[in-house]
Amino acid sequence: AKMILIIQMMDDTYDAYGTFDSLSLLTQAINRWEYSCVDDLPEDIRCSYQAVLQTLDDFEQELAKQGTSFSVDYARKQASSSTYIVGPLFLLVNIHYINLI
Repeated sequence: AKMILIIQMMDDTYDAYGTFDSLSLLTQAINRWEYSCVDDLPEDIRCSYQAVLQTLDDFEQELAKQGTSFSVDYARKQASSSTYIVGPLFLLVNIHYINLI
């Protein structure tokens, strides 16, 4: 359930709350998956990114006990690849090449 809330929060961040510049920085941070990226993000986006990092770290620790922490790396890779799709789409919408109804 926690991961669903994180996904929803990130979706809302990209869809409704982020500006083009802040989402560009967020996309770069997601592709790096490092806590050091937090300082590069605007204040309104930091909380979202920190929540994602902390949640995935918590999952990784819990799954390591079961010997299945590799699935967290898979989740990180999927999230990174998703930002390659969402980022350009956001750019197109932001500069009005396409209109969403």
